[in-house]
Amino acid sequence: MENFWLNNSIFYALGLALFPRFSLLFCNIPGTILFWLGWLFLPRITIAILATIFYSGTNPFLVIFSWIFALGGESAEKKYGYKITKNKKSRKIENPEYEVIDE
Repeated sequence: MENFWLNNSIFYALGLALFPRFSLLFCNIPGTILFWLGWLFLPRITIAILATIFYSGTNPFLVIFSWIFALGGESAEKKYGYKITKNKKSRKIENPEYEVIDE
């Protein structure tokens, strides 16, 4: 396969790292059912798998960084999502106490 940098820029690579679902919509890979399932459930892992398939021979550093972003990004999303849901549950007030002040 060709070199990734011949047809793509650094902005596209950053887009794949930061906004994987949006960037995958603009890639020129045929959309099979496995591609769309990966796009829906694990977009960063899908990008890493596609990078491994297409660019492992020409850009091994790109493949390594894609796997680092994939594994690090997925765990960071899960950790941050858990913190958000935990904070929402702890802020919930079940029985507020009211006090009437006469002036």
